[in-house]
Amino acid sequence: MQVSDLSVGYKEDRLNITIDQKAKLNEFVLRVTISDATGKINIIFEGQELVNIFDKVRPGTKLRLNYFIVSGDFHNLSKYFPSVVPMQNTLTYGTNSKFFIHIIIPTMPELTFTHNNTSISIFPDTVLESINLSKLYLPQQQNSALPQKLLGPNMEKFSSLKFIRDNIHENSKLSASCYALVVDSTSSYQYSESTEYLSTLKVTDPSIFPNVASISIFHEDPKILPKIIGFGDIIRMEQFIFKTHRDSLNGKLTFSDKNSKFYLFSLIDDNQIPYSSFRGNFEQAPEILNSLQAIRSWGKITLTNRVPMLPNSTKFLRELKPKDQSDILLRIFGVFSMGINEDDPKAIVGYDQDSICQIIVPREKEKLLKLIQSRDIIRVKDLIYENGRFSLGKSSDILKIYEFMNLWYIPVETSKEKELQNLAEIYLPQRSMTIKTEISASVKSSLLLKDYPSLSAMPLNETCKIEGFGVRIVPEEMNRFFCLNCEVSKPYEICQCGCITLITSDIFIYLWDGLNDEGIVKTVLTKENYQHFVQNLTWHQFKSAVIGFDGFLELGIKVTNVGYEIMETSLNFSK
Repeated sequence: MQVSDLSVGYKEDRLNITIDQKAKLNEFVLRVTISDATGKINIIFEGQELVNIFDKVRPGTKLRLNYFIVSGDFHNLSKYFPSVVPMQNTLTYGTNSKFFIHIIIPTMPELTFTHNNTSISIFPDTVLESINLSKLYLPQQQNSALPQKLLGPNMEKFSSLKFIRDNIHENSKLSASCYALVVDSTSSYQYSESTEYLSTLKVTDPSIFPNVASISIFHEDPKILPKIIGFGDIIRMEQFIFKTHRDSLNGKLTFSDKNSKFYLFSLIDDNQIPYSSFRGNFEQAPEILNSLQAIRSWGKITLTNRVPMLPNSTKFLRELKPKDQSDILLRIFGVFSMGINEDDPKAIVGYDQDSICQIIVPREKEKLLKLIQSRDIIRVKDLIYENGRFSLGKSSDILKIYEFMNLWYIPVETSKEKELQNLAEIYLPQRSMTIKTEISASVKSSLLLKDYPSLSAMPLNETCKIEGFGVRIVPEEMNRFFCLNCEVSKPYEICQCGCITLITSDIFIYLWDGLNDEGIVKTVLTKENYQHFVQNLTWHQFKSAVIGFDGFLELGIKVTNVGYEIMETSLNFSK
């Protein structure tokens, strides 16, 4: 947002401006003129306490303003002036604006002042007595010394978070390496007026649990920052810069810290290779692997029935109240595309025991959906609930919650299953209710599995039904046809001699559940069952009949050694 965009009302967008001049009109009113390339406007600070604080600001200081009020009510401030004072001219002096930004304690906005690479941020809940803007203008201390590198108590490379914290002296900082569990994260968002982006993590380890340390990762391109997949996944930080603030440990990686790097490992598997990394090559030294295994074992045991203390409480979906902005737990019913274009958003349809929701995910935040599937439990950071709608904040992130975490477990079964299916229908391709197949009576009564991932849990030789859209047909072998006349396999359904050939290969039919991009299952139509299934159609007619959204396939399935084998099913167009 720019000055020229301003109008009367409450503004949530960020305004980046420069302070031009200020005037203390009296002990209750301070006028500060601000500007950007598009124009000027005055900020009016009302109240003796605010005047005393902000009168210390100097021209040339940069200011970032969020969640503020633009007012055109000049009469309200007239109580501080003699009746002969022209209020509009006084409050808008030095600008061409017909209104002003009004700052008063009950509606305090977010303000960040920056001068000579020093910043002070003020929030609505900041204790006013703690604000000292004169610190912005202190002489810059010249200190080219690099942070001291910290080794563990036995001179090992990796330290605990407590050991790092205890070895930081007042106003000093250390370079240290450690393993920790990631228990909170933000997505990348642009930091202040800089070209850099910021992502903030909360991490813990056995030495400080249930407390957490805060880690800030500054980077220039959000596309190259790895996505943390699960709550409790392990981060190995190398040569991060640590300092303390009010007994809290803070770590930082900046773009200029060329030696800083990190690696991410899954909490739940035993893989000793990171699933993602930021800079550097992974070293598989024995002592490093021992540290990894130790914190992984501790994390699995600890997070089974406990969670760390986080700044924002984590709520179940059913606990959310209007105008809340909270970290929310839910189980995913499905993730759906909201259109066919690349820029179209996606929608998460989710639930807990007795509540449902749909969350719109803009395409630029699609990275948040990496590796999550239907029926996963997730924790959505900074989910906004307002006017009956759910939306993501600028720094919202999504972490998968592993099923063994009892405190945050949400049952798969829900009383809202029918409502969820109806909601999902909104996003599905328009399909007729035509069923393209016929299943024999012996299989017709079998269980209908709508959740494809559940197939993997079925025992060998078990039967069931599945349904979906045919999206792909692939023969197991290239020369899948056999000509009886020529007695040779061919890649064509009609031989060069003119004879119609026979199928001699199993066929893979891929079904899509219509819910998720990942909702694909490969079924096997064996060469023995091919003729029964196709009902004398040619190969071309068979493919045209199976693939498409004009109807869906209902298949009898048996779990065999060759895969999910189609059985007792044939194409049928009489319905």
